[in-house]
Amino acid sequence: MNHQNQTDPNSNLSYLDDTYLIYQILPDGDMNFGHVIFDDAFGLFANLKQFRATRYSSPKKNHVLVFRSCSQFPGNLSSLCQKFTEGIFPVITSHQVQSISSLFNSSVNSNRICFRELVAGHGSTGAVGWGPNNFNRAEVFSEFRSKLLVAHGINPNATPQQHHIMLVNKTGRRRFNNMNEIYSKILTTPRYSDIKVTIVNDFKNVSITQQLALFQTVTVAISPCGGISLLFFVLPRHSTLIVSSYPQLSKDVYTPGRMEAQVWDFQSHLHVIHYPVNASDDFTLSSEFKNTDWAALRNHANINLKVDKLFPLIDQAILTAARKRI
Repeated sequence: MNHQNQTDPNSNLSYLDDTYLIYQILPDGDMNFGHVIFDDAFGLFANLKQFRATRYSSPKKNHVLVFRSCSQFPGNLSSLCQKFTEGIFPVITSHQVQSISSLFNSSVNSNRICFRELVAGHGSTGAVGWGPNNFNRAEVFSEFRSKLLVAHGINPNATPQQHHIMLVNKTGRRRFNNMNEIYSKILTTPRYSDIKVTIVNDFKNVSITQQLALFQTVTVAISPCGGISLLFFVLPRHSTLIVSSYPQLSKDVYTPGRMEAQVWDFQSHLHVIHYPVNASDDFTLSSEFKNTDWAALRNHANINLKVDKLFPLIDQAILTAARKRI
């Protein structure tokens, strides 16, 4: 390379010495927090851990580049994107997340740029892997959780001293149809009389720190499957997530499908139970969908919680927490 010869195409080449991670926000339709955590942030974190050169890298050394900046999203998606970015990415970088275009268009980097370390891509297995391709990520999941909580000033090893059951009242698809009924029955069941029970609708008016701190008080979370359930990977040690399954039709018989199993099977600090959906009266579908359509059953079935199925799982969760404390 001849720096003196301006006709040399490499004469204006400059190097960036730190580690740069590049990604594209995937859940850009609704900015689902659970998917932002695992499809975006955890994917980058896991990539760092898979390469020897970056395995012990510091957030001071890491820079995150995004294809599409938060300002490019319409309406409230822009503010949600910014909220999630500021709340999650300190786990990876201590620098402000910036768009690729802003890096290349900056006056400081007017020359051609070469990255010394560039981390990109999740591969065919996605951010969290699938089955045998998961590469035993339990340790990486645990480290990501711990670092996220520490970044918000929360002790990742603390455990609640009293039980707290949290019910997730999701709107839209995959919701629980009879949330208020179940809430009332829990409150009026004598063996749960001393247990705090809350329903959460959304977290729009709380910060990420407040949301994570609230989760640290929960010993039993009951959530629909899908992206919203992914939030609960930060639950305290020895707690239980009861997450609904979805109906699968096999030879005219409904069997429970386990969504996000590739995440839940590799959580070492958390006990995960899948609420079984295995009968035609366990769910409802809008008239626009057929109850034989696999995609409709997976993506649009709303769940009818049943006391005789749910309460034994709650009892199991409470006993599990008690045994772990001994």
